[in-house]
Amino acid sequence: MSPVFTAAYECRIHASAAVVWNLLIDISTWPDWNPFVPSADILDSADASSTQTSNEKKIKLGQRLRFHSVMGTQQHTTVERVTVLETPSSPPSPPDHSGTPDLSSPHVYRVGWDLESYPSYLMRTTRDNVVEVGESGAESIYKTKEDFFGPLAWPTKWVAGKKVQMGLEEWAEGLKKAAESGSKIA
Repeated sequence: MSPVFTAAYECRIHASAAVVWNLLIDISTWPDWNPFVPSADILDSADASSTQTSNEKKIKLGQRLRFHSVMGTQQHTTVERVTVLETPSSPPSPPDHSGTPDLSSPHVYRVGWDLESYPSYLMRTTRDNVVEVGESGAESIYKTKEDFFGPLAWPTKWVAGKKVQMGLEEWAEGLKKAAESGSKIA
């Protein structure tokens, strides 16, 4: 099934993929660089036996997260579940919704999540974030995309589609600026 609409953005970042990845999956850094989703809460641990401390805020496969997004003057809260988490050294994640396993390049980091705030028959979203290692290794390519499905995706497109697109652009450009600055958060 094709999405009702897709928001996407891509940028080249003059920082290693590992630096970009560490910023992307550490939600404690988001207030410093992410104007679209400046904060997120971990709602549950993906693994009860996890050694992750309460101070660590790194995204884990299977976690549920509460995103606090800002679109213009409005704030929104959504619940998302991390469905994909891959690094160049990790095995591929389970097959996507089409049943096709992802056999990504060995030089790709990938994290994705699905919306859990609505029943999936009303609206489903899938967000993918991909960090590719650049040819020199000192740069990377960041790609982000969110697909919207279901009957509620239509009014979402009309009311907030442009804001979602702008939000993804702000997210990517904020990540780029933070990674390239060599700041302590990276």
